Amino acid sequence: MLLKPALIFAFLWTVSVSAQNLNDHMFPAAHAARPFIDYDSKGFLVNGHRTFIVSAGLEYARIPHQLWRDRLMRLKRAGFNCIEIYTFWNFHEPREGQFEFSGDHDLNAFLRLVKALDLYAIVRVGPYYCAEWDQGGYPLWLRFKPGVRVREPNAPFQRYVGRFFDHLIPIVAANQINHGGAVILVQLENEHPQGWGTVMPNAYFRFLKEKSVSLGLQVPYFFSGLHHGSDPAADWRPKDTPDLDDPGRPNPWITTEFWSVWYDQYGSTQKDADIYEHRTWEIIAHGGNGYNYYMAHGGSNFGYTNNDEDAASYDYGAAVGQGGDLRPMYYSFKRTAWFARSFQDLLENSSPVPDTNLPPHVSARTGPAGTIYFVDNTTDKPMTTHIGLDTVIVNPGEMFPFVERFDLAPRLELSHCNARIYAIQPQGKQITMVIYGDPGSSFHFDINHRRIEGRITADGHPDTKAVAPGLRLLTMSHTWTDRTWFIKTYIVCGPRYAGDLDVVQGKLKLETESPLSDSTYNEVQLFGNTGHFNLAPAPFQPALPTDTIINREQILSLATLPDKTGLHSIFPQQMGADGDLSADAWYGTTINATSAGPYTLLVEGSGRGVVIQGGHPGGPVNLKEGTISLYLHAGLNRLLIFSAHDGRDKLVSYLGPIDSVDRKGLFGRALLVKGQLPVTSLTGWQMLKVSGMAALSGGPPPADIAGWQPYTIGTDAFARHEGYGWFRVRLQDPPTGVRQICLHFGSVDEDATVFIGNRRIMRHEGWNRPFSVTIDGVDTLQKPLYLTLFIENRSNEGGIDKSVTVYPLVDPVPVTGWTLQGGPGKYNDALLNSLDSSKPARATMLAETGFRLPVFFNSPWLVWRVIPKGLGHGSVWVNGHNLGRYPEKIPINGLYVPSCWLKVGENDLRIFDEDGNVGNEVYIGLEKSASRKMITYIQP
Repeated sequence: MLLKPALIFAFLWTVSVSAQNLNDHMFPAAHAARPFIDYDSKGFLVNGHRTFIVSAGLEYARIPHQLWRDRLMRLKRAGFNCIEIYTFWNFHEPREGQFEFSGDHDLNAFLRLVKALDLYAIVRVGPYYCAEWDQGGYPLWLRFKPGVRVREPNAPFQRYVGRFFDHLIPIVAANQINHGGAVILVQLENEHPQGWGTVMPNAYFRFLKEKSVSLGLQVPYFFSGLHHGSDPAADWRPKDTPDLDDPGRPNPWITTEFWSVWYDQYGSTQKDADIYEHRTWEIIAHGGNGYNYYMAHGGSNFGYTNNDEDAASYDYGAAVGQGGDLRPMYYSFKRTAWFARSFQDLLENSSPVPDTNLPPHVSARTGPAGTIYFVDNTTDKPMTTHIGLDTVIVNPGEMFPFVERFDLAPRLELSHCNARIYAIQPQGKQITMVIYGDPGSSFHFDINHRRIEGRITADGHPDTKAVAPGLRLLTMSHTWTDRTWFIKTYIVCGPRYAGDLDVVQGKLKLETESPLSDSTYNEVQLFGNTGHFNLAPAPFQPALPTDTIINREQILSLATLPDKTGLHSIFPQQMGADGDLSADAWYGTTINATSAGPYTLLVEGSGRGVVIQGGHPGGPVNLKEGTISLYLHAGLNRLLIFSAHDGRDKLVSYLGPIDSVDRKGLFGRALLVKGQLPVTSLTGWQMLKVSGMAALSGGPPPADIAGWQPYTIGTDAFARHEGYGWFRVRLQDPPTGVRQICLHFGSVDEDATVFIGNRRIMRHEGWNRPFSVTIDGVDTLQKPLYLTLFIENRSNEGGIDKSVTVYPLVDPVPVTGWTLQGGPGKYNDALLNSLDSSKPARATMLAETGFRLPVFFNSPWLVWRVIPKGLGHGSVWVNGHNLGRYPEKIPINGLYVPSCWLKVGENDLRIFDEDGNVGNEVYIGLEKSASRKMITYIQP
């Protein structure tokens, strides 16, 4: 089944539900780590303090290391106190035994940076990851290791995982919080269909646990994840209760994958922001103790790291964009984060208020630190609600937290607060409470039972006053919360983003950002622990680009690559067998034809292909079809086939051997037959449902048994549930003299056992993976001849996805002596020389050029993209850095160029177009909507 994004979303949620509902527990911290990270059933304790975990999903593998600090700082400014990461296996061991932990791969440096920014870390060590990443994170070399079965008790797989963990886990362990680092939680495995939480169904899980603990894992850990979903509070509430509390769960409730938007989207809207802000409030209001947005920043699939669902961009529609820009969702997440952290003493040690008189739209949490009522207005009109003697007005779609009582500090009690609280910020010896609302609106609250009344200013601008000893009030409109930041002991109001705040020559210096379209300088105010003052923009602000295009200064020219030796084999080997990690490969062989004329080459394959005969490329071919038409001359014919793919499957929920799963290029036995094959698509299918695997042992049921029903290929036979069934079709009698036929299956969902008559031919595992089988001796089989499949559907849609074709084989001749050369570029110099560069027909095109970057265009806040206009499929390099694959599969025009990979003056641009396009329309464009300008403010 080839699922659309929405169906993939539903599928992943279903997989999560089927496993998670059994267990959402954690393994406790080791004794040595418990003073630093611990928990009870009410919440987390970090360094002995109740701590609400507000985590941001981010992948260091999708960000150049020069930009790590920038992206982390943006998340810190939004109130996140934790970062969640994957440690992709093929990112750290792309070639067997060659471990990479430096530069962009320096996990230790990344975790040390997280700690330096006073953030925590949740590390998901795999060995499987998913994440729309190439092969789900498995190294390519792993598929060529005999006997490997992934995610099962399997000695070869565990040996390679163990060797990887020998290098990985000590880095993670050294950065645990009890060793002075950032790591507070660790996830082993990821979304395994058999075990979540503390479930260990077999020896493979026990191996992961014992291996990690032996290498120093001491903080709490768990398997697969906890409470994954797009609306986790709604998805994972226990039955018959609005709250997430579970007396049988010894640890806090947390969602480690709160899916915000999805990987098929670029950017997010205010509507997205409103939806996910409300879903976050649901977690806070109903007893959640933490959440991790996946993703808070998506980043890029550089090189060949994308899977088959995406290309270079992994923007995910996240709060922080691919280029570092801030979306509406960023500011919504900022409001909920600061509230949750401000009231973490209550939220991390609370229970539902046992008040049966509460209306359905009101929930409440109470604990030693106080009580908060949450009023949820799901209508499109304002709602007035009475809580005790107080009245609150809730805006349409808003969830309003009414603070009944909360201990701000010893001898400072807040109660009966009908104001919207943004954050409570300690500032030295005083506390500042930031309140927001509609301009001109009034509010009240009690401090130590003394009523305080106030009003938001008519223009909504920030206003401050002392309201009690040690307590200051800072009021503002809802809009101004987007422009309010908490930095060190200061509260900064004004900029759309506030970066570093430092003291330079005795004066405060603040770095800020504004949209390119903003022609004014925003007023910036600093509220310190002794008062507040304004900052002025520094003189000599940098000039802004007026052009949206950097023009090339030379035309594209052919580039060369060194020739490769190649891998020699009897029959073609799948891509990667030669150790090449790219998405491109050349296959070469020589065919000795007995006479001139049309021929058909039968060989299994996957991906796009171009056939080259006599140095001249033909039209594109779909390698999945398994047949390639040729015209051969009598005698020796040199044949070249270029193959490319758009990413490997992420293998979600897959267990078993991976040597034949989602193979790319050409593979298997190659046969040559004379003439064009008469290919027939099989129709007239029937289906018989059965109750389980036991039906397979008896072989295909007889044709006259009751229960057979008509079946149409492409329809769901199992109503989106697990199921089993027999599928059969009658084959036409082969022509006289034909002893062999070839069957080609486009896709079967999910696992299939194939029979001809009563003869078992093969078993195939996995959906959306074409396969072929050659049947010998069909002339001696009893007629009528039936093809029968036993299909095992594990979840969601199931059946026969795509067409099944059959063709006779007359005197097939094996084609042997193949060479595989992986990598972008040409097969050899002779091939390139044989192509007439003045003609548009080329197999591929590797070209290079340059562009000049003026000094005032070289800014980390400007988002440049390579626009592959006029190109087909391929890869782009800027100054030697591979930007990833094009065309993009989400609505964004062009490949993101990280600013740290650009330089003032001359820059190199190299393009490999797999469709042979020259690329003379390619340009470098400025993405204005994501670009910003930097404005420096200084203390007068």
